[in-house]
Amino acid sequence: MLQISTWSRILTGLIVLAGILLALPNALPNSVLSRLPSFLPKDTVTLGLDLQGGSYLLLEVEMDQVFKGRVEQLAGDIRSSLRKAHIGYTDLNAAGDSVSVHILDANRFQDAATLIKNLNPAVGGSVLSVGAHAYDITQPGNDAIVLKMTDGYKTQAQSEIVDQSIEVVRRRIDELGTREPTIERQGDDRILVQVPGLSDPQHLIDLLGKTAKMTFQLVDETADPSSRVPPIGDEVLPQMVANPKQVLPPVIVQRRVMVSGD
Repeated sequence: MLQISTWSRILTGLIVLAGILLALPNALPNSVLSRLPSFLPKDTVTLGLDLQGGSYLLLEVEMDQVFKGRVEQLAGDIRSSLRKAHIGYTDLNAAGDSVSVHILDANRFQDAATLIKNLNPAVGGSVLSVGAHAYDITQPGNDAIVLKMTDGYKTQAQSEIVDQSIEVVRRRIDELGTREPTIERQGDDRILVQVPGLSDPQHLIDLLGKTAKMTFQLVDETADPSSRVPPIGDEVLPQMVANPKQVLPPVIVQRRVMVSGD
C-alpha cells in the first residue's frame, strides 16, 4: 500500500486550492468579480477571437493616393521655385507618378533643369540606395522636363506608409481598452486587425476610418477671400469655430504643403 506523508498531502491540497482560486475568476461574471475582496485574484485568461468572438478587419493602404499626394507636392515645389527664379513655364502637370513642365524661355532651360534637379529628393534607408533619387528626370525635347517616380522610391514609400499605418491603428485600438489585439502586416499593402471581445465592428471601422494626416499650408495673402475661384495653385478652406452661430469667411491657402505629418 502506498504511504503518503502528511506534509505531502497538505502541500498538495494547498496547491490545488491555489489553482482553484486562480482559475475561479474565469468562471465568474464581471458583476461578481467586482464585489470580491481586493486580496483575491481577479485576473482572467484572455480569450482569442476564436473563443469569445470579436471583430476582424483587413485594411488596405491606398498607395495611389499616397503617390498622388507626393507628386502634387513636388509640382507645387517646382511651381514656387520657378516663380522665385523668374523662369516662365507652362503645362505643369502632376498625374499618376509623374510630373512634367514646359519651360518657355529656351535660354533659361538649363537653369530650370538645375533648379528642378535640386528639388529631387534622395532615397535613403539602405547602402544600395546611396546616391539614388526619388524621381528619374528626362528631357524629351521641346524644352520639356519630366520627372517619373522610381520603383525603389515607391517600394520605400509603401513600406514607410504601411509601418506608420500599423502604428496609427495600434494607438487607436489601445483607446478602446481591448486586450491582446492582433495587428500585423499582410502582404505588401494590407494590415490585418483582429480585436477579440469587440462585438461592434462598425465602431472599429469608424475609429480607423478617420484620416491621420496633418499638413501646414501658407495663407495666400494676395488672394481675395471673397472670390469664388481661387488663383492657380491655391485652394479655399473653411474656418472652424467653436460657436456654430459664428460664421467666418473662408481662407485661401497655397496647395503646396510646407510641412506634412510624414
